[in-house]
Amino acid sequence: MIKKTLQYKITEKDQGKTVEQFLRSKGYSHRLVVKLRNSPTGLTIGGELAFTIHRLQAGEILIATLEEENSQNIVPVELPLNIVYEDEDILVVDVGRYGFVKLQCYTSSYGFEELDTYTDSHSLFEGLWEEWLSLNVFLLAREMQLDDILYEDLFNNLPKEKQSELTGRKGYFAKKAGITL
Repeated sequence: MIKKTLQYKITEKDQGKTVEQFLRSKGYSHRLVVKLRNSPTGLTIGGELAFTIHRLQAGEILIATLEEENSQNIVPVELPLNIVYEDEDILVVDVGRYGFVKLQCYTSSYGFEELDTYTDSHSLFEGLWEEWLSLNVFLLAREMQLDDILYEDLFNNLPKEKQSELTGRKGYFAKKAGITL
């Protein structure tokens, strides 16, 4: 069983939105919201099942839990894929003269929630850089207990040294990837 849990502390900005509206504003697809809604533990607030029409209140903690069964029916197939990057949530494949494809947020029942294509390595690098920076800023904010701050303000609320450290990594990654900024 693969299980991924995400928590959201509802701010005054999001108060009054339905659970579905809130999740869609966070980038959840309609298909994923339906899957969460239909799961017995997919959406909860205060330990209780949350309906997608529930109007959120400031201070509530919405928990979204994705669960996937490990499939025993998957037969490995050798394919000539040129995987450029892979982690728990993202797979980037070089598709030759067609560019690159970034597949994100895989679930066995629905496939990939996001699919982005890039026609050159520079635009792929920028897309992956934005993904990396967003994730790291989010993780730092969580460590600093800045849950109630707007995402757009997270980076600006980090200490200047940390901002420089994070943005400085872009040059390092570009050099490693052979990209000229």
